[in-house]
Amino acid sequence: MSSHVYKEEFSATPVTLQNVERDNFNVIGVFEKTTFIGLKSINGLNIMRNNIVPSGNGNVTMVGNEYKLNVTTSSDTILLESKEKGKYVPGKSCSLGMGLRIPSPLVGDQTVCWGYFNNDNGFYFKKTSTNFFVCIKKDGVETAIPRSQFNIDKVDGSGGSSKTLDFTAGNIFRIKFSWYGYGCVEFGVIGGDYFNIVKLLPLHMYQTIGHTSVTNPSLPLSISVSNGTTNSNCDIYVAGRSFDIMGSYNPVYRHNGVNVQNISCSSTLKPVLNIRKKSNSEYYSISILLRTVYLKTDNDIYLEIRTDPTLTNTNYINLQSEAETSVEYDISADSVSSGLVVWCGIISSTTNVINFPEHVLVESCSVCVKSLSSTATLSYLHLNWDEDW
Repeated sequence: MSSHVYKEEFSATPVTLQNVERDNFNVIGVFEKTTFIGLKSINGLNIMRNNIVPSGNGNVTMVGNEYKLNVTTSSDTILLESKEKGKYVPGKSCSLGMGLRIPSPLVGDQTVCWGYFNNDNGFYFKKTSTNFFVCIKKDGVETAIPRSQFNIDKVDGSGGSSKTLDFTAGNIFRIKFSWYGYGCVEFGVIGGDYFNIVKLLPLHMYQTIGHTSVTNPSLPLSISVSNGTTNSNCDIYVAGRSFDIMGSYNPVYRHNGVNVQNISCSSTLKPVLNIRKKSNSEYYSISILLRTVYLKTDNDIYLEIRTDPTLTNTNYINLQSEAETSVEYDISADSVSSGLVVWCGIISSTTNVINFPEHVLVESCSVCVKSLSSTATLSYLHLNWDEDW
């Protein structure tokens, strides 16, 4: 048997990968994108998912399968924002997408902002009657970069994509960011390039130098419209919105709870335990998710949980582990109104625990009861919740 030895010489040739998705840490690959917030306009204006903040005649309505944000007279404003806030994960990039169209040119002082922001911080796009901007806001101070200074593609026909952005057609806008405090923020729009290949067309890359980009990177998906001093109608249409983590998301929860004892129930609905998120800014990005109610009653009662209720005669106090929770509680309120019922049921003397099969997200909630017979005594009730830190 003969053997042969082959000797080959290889030369290394550098390869440059183009048009490949990267995160903002320059990692190339296929990402397990985790959608943290997914808001579909076909679900309507449900208050469990949206905050609507009008001023003057500003309002939001549903037209077909789009949200219509409208202002008509001087000083009108309208804000539509997600109740849930994005959750930044160190070491991973995040991205947000939003479908928006501006069917008619803006006039006068009319201004539209859309992206990832609140009153004090954020990354967003801004359109006025005269210009188009990408913006960074930190501690209430806005840095607005005009279209003429976009450092990748001005989408006016002169850039590498050859695309001219048509705001009347409707576009999907996207922002990618990394945040160790510092890092890059990439503003872009989904569209066809010179070869009609659909991809993310980057417009501008913002690099923080000597400071953090924003104070808090956990923010709502927001759209605001302002008429300024203009007395003219303005309609802005919004469709889907999403916030995604480029990678997996495995939250760390802190488990907390509080209880009340020896509550006499009558035929009148009564709040027996109320919790709400503290107003301190350091707790802004923490989500509160209801988990379990443990209870013991000597007779049948009706129990419901309302989110964002109106209460009278409250006295909120801290839990013992004050620094380790974003929640404060009240057992003094004597009446409840409004709010949205997120859970209700009939509880008998043999019921000991209620588990919430799906997480119920709240900023504040009230546990309310009333007796289904002449009287009932709720000898023990304990509410558990999770806080994702």
